[in-house]
Amino acid sequence: DWVRGKCAYKMLLYASCGIPVVASPFGESKKILDNHDIGLAPLDADDWFSAIETLITDHGLRSKYGIQGRRYVLENKSLKVWTKNISNLILNKL
Repeated sequence: DWVRGKCAYKMLLYASCGIPVVASPFGESKKILDNHDIGLAPLDADDWFSAIETLITDHGLRSKYGIQGRRYVLENKSLKVWTKNISNLILNKL
C-alpha cells in the first residue's frame, strides 16, 4: 500500500536520462504512464517479467520510450519549465 502514495521521482529520473521505464501503475506514475507513451506499467510479477523481456528484445520500442520519456521530462518537469511557471505565478499575483 505504501507504493500508492509515492511520487514518480525515480521513474522521471530514469526517463530524463532517456531510459525507458517500467513502473508500478499507481499514483503519479500511473497518470504519467497512462497519458504519455514513455514506458510499461506491469501489475504483477509475470507482467514485470514480460515488460522487461519486451524492452530487452524490442529495440524500436525501447528507443521510442527512451526518447519520449526524455522529451516528456524536458517539456514538463525540468527546472527551466518550473522556473517559468513559478515566475509567472508570482508576476500574476503582483
